[in-house]
Amino acid sequence: MIFLPCATSLVSSAMIFKSLFSIDGIMNTALVGIGMIAEPISWLTHPVWAKFVIILTITWRWTGYNTVFYLAGLQNINRSVYEAARIDGASASRQFFFHNHSPPAQTGYSFDYHHVHQWDITALR
Repeated sequence: MIFLPCATSLVSSAMIFKSLFSIDGIMNTALVGIGMIAEPISWLTHPVWAKFVIILTITWRWTGYNTVFYLAGLQNINRSVYEAARIDGASASRQFFFHNHSPPAQTGYSFDYHHVHQWDITALR
């Protein structure tokens, strides 16, 4: 399910977000309904809000793709690293967040950042 947005076509993703953020779309209806805004926002024609919608769409579309690389990095962690952290006295949460997962997962992070997010930033200029 998490990879599904990446597998859908770009046209269908664009149509989904266009219907969500149109003047009479779900987002405006919900925000007006709960009283957060008084009148609908023109998400797709206002320069600032349009960039926000583009960033949201790209993030939604590529989250599953990036997750695959991150999980591959996590699966490459050797069990001896856990054992060494446990011998050093690290708690379970400390092992997870600081000792074991940061260096092995950096491969996935660096690939994601340089190949996907740099394009996103360049496209929005």
